[in-house]
Amino acid sequence: MSRIFDGIKRLVGALWSLVKKWPVRAQALIVASIALGTAFGLGWNGAQVGAVAAFTAALLAFLTEQAVTPISEPTLAAGTSVTVVTPGPTPNRTETI
Repeated sequence: MSRIFDGIKRLVGALWSLVKKWPVRAQALIVASIALGTAFGLGWNGAQVGAVAAFTAALLAFLTEQAVTPISEPTLAAGTSVTVVTPGPTPNRTETI
């Protein structure tokens, strides 16, 4: 029995890793699954589907924000080599900070 629980725990952990990596895709999959289930007899009404869609959007927005929001004061250790990317035909250059 513990092997089953270990397998479930690994599966949930793997799914959570995917949700953290691609929260927008996860939300789209959740909403599409609910809509598909409703179309084929899940028995939810439009208000219930909308409520779950809104909840998953809000929950996964926190994960998305953490993944894309820059920090206000980025810092690098002294002596770090960085590549400065310049737009247009000017070539990129490497500088040591």
